Amino acid sequence: MKALTLRQPWATIVAEKLKTVEVRTWSTKYRGPLIIHAGKGWDSSAWDEFKAKIPDVYQRADFFDRSRGERGRVIARTQLVDVVRYDDPDSFLKDFERHFNAFTRFREGLFGWVFGRTYRLADPAEVRGSLGLWNFKGDPRVRVERST
Repeated sequence: MKALTLRQPWATIVAEKLKTVEVRTWSTKYRGPLIIHAGKGWDSSAWDEFKAKIPDVYQRADFFDRSRGERGRVIARTQLVDVVRYDDPDSFLKDFERHFNAFTRFREGLFGWVFGRTYRLADPAEVRGSLGLWNFKGDPRVRVERST
């Protein structure tokens, strides 16, 4: 199964089904199941942007602690259903509520990886991540939490 490493807090934001588009500088032809791996890095500027845009989620007591504690682990399973190209600021801004990237992050030629159904894993396993789209060698039937 393919996997994608995201820095925190982005990985947790995906696992919580709040972010359904991941912005990348490259495209892929791959479509199908995808494991979300929370990298060990922390994106402070993203955290500041996110908590300003969605304060109700940010204020949940467990959100910050959970995303801080889930680094270096596979935390969600999703479907990569499409990849869209952002050639102009309007198309990038149109999807803001799906990717939460500030307008200042826009540059021509970005890609939005569109996620379908996403499930948080019940037992986030510690796994070494990798750059790019990589092969997850763990159990592809990883147990997921019930959707609420």
